[in-house]
Amino acid sequence: MSPIAKPTFKWVIELPKTIDRDEIIGWIWNEFGSRGLLGIHEGTILTDQAVAHGFETEPWIFDQGLAPENRDWVSELSTAQVEIHSDTKDHAVFIRSSILQIHPDLFQSEIEELEALDWDAEWKKNFQGIELAPNWWVIPPWRADEPEVKKTKRRLLLVNPGAGFGTGTHPTTQLCLETLTHHWDEIESHAQVKPLKVLDFGSGSGILSIAAALLGGIVLGCEIDELANDNARENSKLNGVSDLVQFQVEFPQKNAKFDLIIANILKPILIEYCDELISRLNKGATVVLSGLIEPDLKAIIPLYQTKLGIEYQYQIHERDEWRSVYCWRKA
Repeated sequence: MSPIAKPTFKWVIELPKTIDRDEIIGWIWNEFGSRGLLGIHEGTILTDQAVAHGFETEPWIFDQGLAPENRDWVSELSTAQVEIHSDTKDHAVFIRSSILQIHPDLFQSEIEELEALDWDAEWKKNFQGIELAPNWWVIPPWRADEPEVKKTKRRLLLVNPGAGFGTGTHPTTQLCLETLTHHWDEIESHAQVKPLKVLDFGSGSGILSIAAALLGGIVLGCEIDELANDNARENSKLNGVSDLVQFQVEFPQKNAKFDLIIANILKPILIEYCDELISRLNKGATVVLSGLIEPDLKAIIPLYQTKLGIEYQYQIHERDEWRSVYCWRKA
């Protein structure tokens, strides 16, 4: 356990849709932000859950680093359960009783003490890797010397999960890894020996960039979150490909051209950057678009069909509710 880890205290307030939730939450922040209040969690609805409820048709992947604009899924719920977190029991009792005095009709649960945890250590303990048959095995670095790992015929991809920037468990990442493998198999079958120049747009923890480098590419990872870039650089060193992969915040310069572009990101970003991405393709280059669900395809495929031209073919890959689109030029 980390020496700075301490227990915290949590209770739940139920806020009906009939009241101004933003006003109440804002008041709690302003009143108790310097008096032991650690945080307010307004609830979480994942993209696919929001779509299922009919709240959302424009999916966002939260680890991309951007907040949805003009949209609040939680506000659509008839009753929102808001968690209040405090640093000590005394502060929790004080804040809870103060809220009760101003808003006596709001339901508040009893205060619960949360065990002090080293979350980094917990995450590492619980992540033992993921096997993506038949081609990849994503594992943490401390498993690299295990006999089972050493004798595997799968391609190994080492990822340090401590920073929490992605470990290959999301279906969109898995779809892209499968597509990358298929693409390289096609290249090798045509005896192409020249290394591919690859752009990984929205590279996150660098998994797809590293996979492309392990397959033989020279890769540029583009990611707006510099902390994610730091994690990606660490992961590239773990895999011995730091000389083949570069990570940066800036979008590639206009004269940069690529043989393969991977964009595992968001529908709105794929639409916004469509022209920029296509303008950086070498002649006959391939595009992999991911981070999508079924309704997104109605907008994404026609847009890229128009921009890429009639000589391109398209293949949709599926995993759970997620989709990726493989765009390649006809021979």
